[in-house]
Amino acid sequence: MDGRVKFGAITKTLPAAVVTALVLLAIVQDASAQSRGPYYITKDTTVPFGNYVANSLVQVCGGTLYEKNQTVRLGQPIDLSLAEGSKFENIIFDLSNCHLRAKGVYFKGGRISLWQKEAKVSFEDCKFEQVTFVMGSAHHSDDDFERHRSHLWFKNSVLNRVTFETSRKSEAATSLKIVVGLKMEQCTVLGPSRLVSFPPVTPTFLADMKKAETEITSCAFVQSTYTLPFLALTKECLFDSCVLETADNLEALTAPVTVPVTFQQPESAEAIKSNYPQLILTPASGKVLPGCQLVYTLTNGEISTNDLPTSVVPVTNLATVVPPAVPIPGAPPVPGMPPVANQPQPQPRVRPQRQAEAPPTLVSATATGTNGAPDSGLKIPRVSLDNLQLKPRLGGGSEGSLAKLEAAAVQGAPGSSGSVRCDVPVTTAMGKALQEVAKFIQLNHGGWPQGQEITLFFTGRYSYKDGPSPAVASALLLHSMISGKELDPAFAVAGDMNADGSVQPIGGVAERIRGAAKSNCKLAGIPATSVSELGDLLLTDGPAPFATVQIFGLEHFREAEALALTTKPEALTAAITEMNRVQEVLLRNPAQMGGMLRNQHVIAKLQQVLKDAPNHLSARYLLLYASGKLPQTISLGGSLHAIDEAGKVLLDTINANGGGALPNINKDSVGSSLTRLQAVRARCDARTRPYADALLRLGTAMKEVFDRPSKTVSQVEEYKAKIRNASDAVDAELSRLLNDPAVREAMNE
Repeated sequence: MDGRVKFGAITKTLPAAVVTALVLLAIVQDASAQSRGPYYITKDTTVPFGNYVANSLVQVCGGTLYEKNQTVRLGQPIDLSLAEGSKFENIIFDLSNCHLRAKGVYFKGGRISLWQKEAKVSFEDCKFEQVTFVMGSAHHSDDDFERHRSHLWFKNSVLNRVTFETSRKSEAATSLKIVVGLKMEQCTVLGPSRLVSFPPVTPTFLADMKKAETEITSCAFVQSTYTLPFLALTKECLFDSCVLETADNLEALTAPVTVPVTFQQPESAEAIKSNYPQLILTPASGKVLPGCQLVYTLTNGEISTNDLPTSVVPVTNLATVVPPAVPIPGAPPVPGMPPVANQPQPQPRVRPQRQAEAPPTLVSATATGTNGAPDSGLKIPRVSLDNLQLKPRLGGGSEGSLAKLEAAAVQGAPGSSGSVRCDVPVTTAMGKALQEVAKFIQLNHGGWPQGQEITLFFTGRYSYKDGPSPAVASALLLHSMISGKELDPAFAVAGDMNADGSVQPIGGVAERIRGAAKSNCKLAGIPATSVSELGDLLLTDGPAPFATVQIFGLEHFREAEALALTTKPEALTAAITEMNRVQEVLLRNPAQMGGMLRNQHVIAKLQQVLKDAPNHLSARYLLLYASGKLPQTISLGGSLHAIDEAGKVLLDTINANGGGALPNINKDSVGSSLTRLQAVRARCDARTRPYADALLRLGTAMKEVFDRPSKTVSQVEEYKAKIRNASDAVDAELSRLLNDPAVREAMNE
């Protein structure tokens, strides 16, 4: 019997799972290795409406899991239904001899595995975020095809950053077949995603796929990775900014295959036709719009769930509706394997440091008006505005967010010159910026509000990493208080400023815009001299951030004022209104955004927006995307950031010390990291690709431990050495980069 197709920690797969944990202990001590599960569902079950998590895998099997002779006895397939509107986060379902049905359900993280014995799953109107699907099983002859066949069906669903894996029995003989049953109708798959990799193509490939009911129709694939066999099975689909892997070919096919398809950059039908004559590519009919019809938005790379009511439902452990694990008579012992807790603790690793950041000098910043200057007075005593700030992120680095900056005045001593101060200590750079702001206000208002003590309040506490970026926002607040002109609550800004009103550059623009999009910011202003990062943002995130936030470049305070006030210039108002219409169309179906941007009507509207507002950066970059004039590679600093983001799980593993516990180090997270790294590598600066390659080799070595677990001590040691060597190679490449003067300069910009 297939040793892989057993059930949970009580079967013969447990040694493999323990060995996997032991091998990875060479790098990190995973406190979650001793699981409380698994949990079992062995009869028809309906999971009621709820918001669920689980701390162990859930085995779903129709029949007896284990008998004394150590074989699995299967009965009638059971039904498992998930209530509409529910949410399942990080749930691992292993399915066998069962039918799983879900409609209108949201899945985030986790794994859904269809092993063997008629495991059939159907999803309709569902949303998936970073879920791994494991498909297929081995069978010996066509006689037991239906009994062993598994099938996965999606209808009108959106899948974001998902991974498909095909189960293969490691010791399978050539007579065994992998049964893959996949049906997708009117679905949208957003990348980076790895689509199904089918077994090597044989002369009977198409007949086998038809028998397995594998068919992909009217779907949209965006920034995904696919193979030639997958393409051959599609009909009326859209491939937008996808990557073709050519490891598999179609030479074994006895006759050409006609595929009605639409390609959008970088792939083209002409290139595929010339290289792969087995495919006859014809234009899609256009009778059905590819992609799902669900209403959703893509914010900061994640699909929204605001249409699902689970946001107000308490999180419940799935174990509350699933029977707990109980000992089963006849389960084999675990021979010669000591408890994980008794293993020697790993030694902390000393890794290269990205930069030695000296603690900043913090000051109490105050600016005072000139004695004897005319009193400008105040018309509004309290006003607020959103600042696009950077804040430290858990695990390192920074992320963008909106931070409310508020100015409030109280009456000071009569006749005093008045002042403005920050409510918390700030960097010396921000202290100097406040002095420049005070000079600008005094010069442009013919004086200073005498007798007024104005305080700038930063929401939360000010992060020194953000430097002088609140300067423009501070100037707008003081200007509003003196002039009485109200500020638009939809506007957020970031930028340094000089006394002459010129807006000065800042860093972290890409992170700030991501934070603005995530916070549903409508209008954003950034220094015109800091737009270089927007090209990186377009390459890594696609057009979505630019279709979500109207971004403007600012050279002078007067441009910031025009945007910040509720009453705006006529041409600017027209540009914002027209862009609102364009955004509404683009966000109606994000999967079709690339195609809609190439519509001449949409292009004409974007050109009009840019004519009315020449500093409208969102319109400018969306037009670049529509014309195909994208940057070829991410900048040097942006490449390092993108690689670190894509390989975060792998870096966390080798950064962990002996006392660390990383509960998310598993096959799914490693596979997801590999997919993202492969997608990012193609766009990175060439100097950073060896670093990405080293991380890819590490991830591949870790994945091998999960895919081909060993039960012998020598093989365990071999895996340990391989992972250790791969980790050292990552460190070596990082050291090489950090010792490169050009890299250091780019990181300090």
